[in-house]
Amino acid sequence: MSASQSFFNDTSAARVGSDKIGVQEFNQRYEQMTQDNQNQQNKQDAAVEQQQLLTQMEMETLLDNECEANSIDVNDDELSMVVNNSQMGQQMTQYIAQQLGQNIQSPAQLDRMIQANPEKFQLVAGKWNEMKKQASDMLRSSVLQYMVSNAIQPNDLELSVMNAENSDTYEVSFAKKDYSTVATDKKYQPSQSEIEAVYNQYKNLWKINDPQARLHYVAVNIAPSKADLAAAQKVIDKAKAVIAGPNGVDSLKNISEFSNIQNSKITLEQAKQFAQQMGDSAFTAFVSGGAKGATHFFDKGNNHVIFKITDVAELVDTAKVVVVEVQGDKAKQNKVLAALNAGQDVSKMQGVQVAPEQPMQVQNPQLSDSVRNQIEANAATGKYFVLQSDAKNGAALLKVNSAVKKTFYSLAVSSYEVVASSQTSTSTQDKLQTFLNKNKTAAAFEKNAAKYGYAAQEAFVNSATAQLGGNPQFGMPGITNSRKAIKWALTEGKKGTVSNIFTDNNDVLVAVALDDIYDGDFLPLTDPEVLTFCTNKARALKIAKAMEAQYKGKASNVAGYAKLFGTTPDVTSVTFGNDQVMKINTTPLSLDGQEGDGGFIGRVAAAKQGKTYVWAGNSAIYAFTVTKTTKSAMKLKKEELKNRWMMQYGIISNQQMGIDRFTSVLMTSKKIKNNLVKFQ
Repeated sequence: MSASQSFFNDTSAARVGSDKIGVQEFNQRYEQMTQDNQNQQNKQDAAVEQQQLLTQMEMETLLDNECEANSIDVNDDELSMVVNNSQMGQQMTQYIAQQLGQNIQSPAQLDRMIQANPEKFQLVAGKWNEMKKQASDMLRSSVLQYMVSNAIQPNDLELSVMNAENSDTYEVSFAKKDYSTVATDKKYQPSQSEIEAVYNQYKNLWKINDPQARLHYVAVNIAPSKADLAAAQKVIDKAKAVIAGPNGVDSLKNISEFSNIQNSKITLEQAKQFAQQMGDSAFTAFVSGGAKGATHFFDKGNNHVIFKITDVAELVDTAKVVVVEVQGDKAKQNKVLAALNAGQDVSKMQGVQVAPEQPMQVQNPQLSDSVRNQIEANAATGKYFVLQSDAKNGAALLKVNSAVKKTFYSLAVSSYEVVASSQTSTSTQDKLQTFLNKNKTAAAFEKNAAKYGYAAQEAFVNSATAQLGGNPQFGMPGITNSRKAIKWALTEGKKGTVSNIFTDNNDVLVAVALDDIYDGDFLPLTDPEVLTFCTNKARALKIAKAMEAQYKGKASNVAGYAKLFGTTPDVTSVTFGNDQVMKINTTPLSLDGQEGDGGFIGRVAAAKQGKTYVWAGNSAIYAFTVTKTTKSAMKLKKEELKNRWMMQYGIISNQQMGIDRFTSVLMTSKKIKNNLVKFQ
């Protein structure tokens, strides 16, 4: 069965070795994640979120397998310790306490409540147990990381490299001739068999698990036309005029483009932060002016924001409060309230729970206006009052011990983004469709895109590619909602064909030309990047062989070889274990087949002082002589080197580096096959 047949017949979202991550299981996790993030600002592209979730599930599967194979488990006491003492456990406890409207002091208390009565807490039990699973995974992962760290030990060569600062230093006289000076000479053009030999040697660099597609695409922004911008400016001018009036906010509601009015309260400190984030240097001065009814306008590109100060007031910002929970009817609640305000100790009364003093952010948007108003009204009384009450079941009583007030500026905020009109959108799409109608092959698409005003971008995609363009994993966003174009290339398109227009992104139109689709075990030699790599490498090998035959033994010293090379002698310094040498290219093998001459370092270290050597490297031919050797004053013992290596390179030496290395080890331990694109 070919790779493509296997890909299309597989009904899992992914396979990790022999383990299957089912589509239904994945969809349930994604639905839960979506619900959790439904109020998230700046929500990511769904395809990016889905790929991140699938990667997480793959890691979980790998972790479960490795822990089972190594008998790594977490007992209840260990898990409780992690949950109770972690920031994750504390934050989840606070979140659930807010959801329940209860005063919960610790993760341990919440865990006991949920375990004792799971039915009562079924709405939050799932999220709590999910957090405990994450804590368990973190602990198991730490144990596994430690095991891997101890299993990875340096070999003798690595210890020699580790000893770089204590190594001998060699002064070297050299001459070189770069292959780039003759690379265009036709006599060095490699034959097909020589290129194929390089391909077979480096074949594992291009091993693939799933179908891969090489394509070109055009992405066309649907931008407002001049007519659209002129029409929008009239609306903006009208909105700025009406907001300045006494009934400005109500009048603004009648302008549909600016009717999305939101109200917020901010301090001057928050205004400064907002001004910096927004890039609006005048915003802080506007707020600090504090004039009720003042307006401010922020225009950046096609985004326009209107602010109006509707009120300025001294309000309680933070308070230290004591909460008392009472179980029982109204009579019981009144009895406890009276006792508290009489200074009596109620902590031993049945159905009464007194929490220790705790801080409260009073202007937190999650608090209702009625709660904030009660706290404001009772902040200076020193008395308990009823914060929340159920006439039959119980109440929450609260007393403000101390409060800090700040000046809050109430703002009415409305924003308007100018977008292309339907007429502009239609004409933009019609223009792109005309280009596609006249260029129906991938070759014509790429050749003629510029003539029609488009830039054809190249992309190499597989089933794990969430977006065209950019790199979301490194914070570089691509084209939102472009996953369907990728799916077309992998599942529907034929080599050399051109897609229809994808309109899933309201602001961008996308069309794709499929250059090739690869479904074997390796990328073929016909792939442009693979062919470039192999051709460059084969050419370098051919030049090296010819250069060595041409020059080796034809001179007795560096000066003589320099004359033959048509260059001048030079000097450098080499320290074994240091991968950088001044004036020598030591860069590693690159994706285009170019490679530096790191091997120069080892050859210098092995050379006899005073003897001239000729060596044909990857990028140049060299003649060199070691003129002076400075012996190291100190040599570390092997055990000292090993300890130093573990401290610098071991997994536990640097937390983030250790996590990255451990993740890499885990993710490459088994074949991972991603099928998600088929189901999106």
